Amino acid sequence: MVIILAYVDDIILTGPNAAQVVSKKKLFMDKWECCDLGECREFLYMRIEYQGEKTYLDQVPYLEKILKCFGMANAKAAQTPLPTSYKPELFDGTAMAALQPQDQLVIGSLLYLMLGTLQSPIGNRLLVM
Repeated sequence: MVIILAYVDDIILTGPNAAQVVSKKKLFMDKWECCDLGECREFLYMRIEYQGEKTYLDQVPYLEKILKCFGMANAKAAQTPLPTSYKPELFDGTAMAALQPQDQLVIGSLLYLMLGTLQSPIGNRLLVM
C-alpha cells in the first residue's frame, strides 16, 4: 500500500514498504514534472519531525508567522487573554469598519492553526502513529 497525500502542488507519498514507495514515486515523477525534496519535513505549514517509529506534527513556524504578521511577536504569555479586572463595555451594535478585515484575518488564521493540528499530551504537537 502506498498513500498519496496531495494538496494542489504539495504531494507526499508514504507507506509501510519503502521500496514500494520509491517505485511509485519514480512512476509519478516520470509522468509529472516535479522534484523529490527527500524526507518530508514540512507540509502545508505543518512541521514534521521523526523520532524513531513516531512522527510528530506541529505548526509552531506558522504560529510565529501569524504573531509577527499581527504585531504580536514579542507578546508575553498569560493565563488568560484578559486581565482579571476587565469589565466589558456594552456593545452598541456598530463595528469599527477599519478593524473588521484585520479581525477576520486573525480569526481565520487562528482557526486554520487550530484545525491543522491538535494539542497532544506531549505539548503542542500531534503524534501520528
